[in-house]
Amino acid sequence: MTDSITIKILQEQFLLLADRALYWPSEKALIIADLHLGKAQTFQKEGIAVPLGVMEEDLQRLSHMVTTHKVNQLIVLGDFTHHPSGLTSQVGSTLTAWLSHHSNVHVRVILGNHDRASRRLLSRFNLDVVENIVQLGPLSMAHDHTEHNHKEHAFILCGHTHPVIKVPQSTADIVPVFAVYKHYAILPAFSLFTGGYRIKVEHTKQVYALAEKQIVQVK
Repeated sequence: MTDSITIKILQEQFLLLADRALYWPSEKALIIADLHLGKAQTFQKEGIAVPLGVMEEDLQRLSHMVTTHKVNQLIVLGDFTHHPSGLTSQVGSTLTAWLSHHSNVHVRVILGNHDRASRRLLSRFNLDVVENIVQLGPLSMAHDHTEHNHKEHAFILCGHTHPVIKVPQSTADIVPVFAVYKHYAILPAFSLFTGGYRIKVEHTKQVYALAEKQIVQVK
C-alpha cells in the first residue's frame, strides 16, 4: 500500500492520490469530483445534525495537494456545491478566501446536477464555470459520462456516482474507489461528507481503493 500510484490513460501519466484526487503532471492539473461545498450547512438548515468543520477540512486537504504539487489548474468534475441553501455568507467568505489564497491557480468547475441551481451564485466567485465538458489534451472531462456519447470522446474522466466498494482488510464498511472502465473512469467523491454507490468490480478494468490515506489496487 502507498499514498499514491502512477497510472496511464491514453499514454498520459497520472498520479492517483490517496486523498481522493488525480494529478496530471504534464498539464500541472489537479482533478477532483464532487466537492459538495455547503452540504453541511444545507443539512443543518433542515435540522439534521452533521459534523462541524467538514468544508474547512476538505479545503485544507485540497490546499495541501495544490501546494505540494505546484498545480497551475484545478478542474472540478461537477457538484462543486451541494445546494443554493448551503451557500451561506460564511461559506461564500471561506470560498472567496480560499480562491484568493490560490489566486495563481486557474479553477475550472464543470456544472454538475447539484450545481445547476447555484449557477447564478457561482458567477460571483473567481471561477471558470463550464456548462458540460472540458477537453484537455486527449481526454474529455465531464460530471456524468452517461450524458455524453462515448464514440465522440476517446476517454472521459468523470464523477457523479461516488463509487465505493467493500474491502475485506479495511476497518471501514465501504471505501471510496477510483474505477476505470473501457471508455471512462470515475473519480471518488472528494468530500469526506458523502455517501457512495457500490460498484461491481467485475465490470471494471481497474479499481483502486482509497482508505486511511493509502491506496491499494484491488483489480
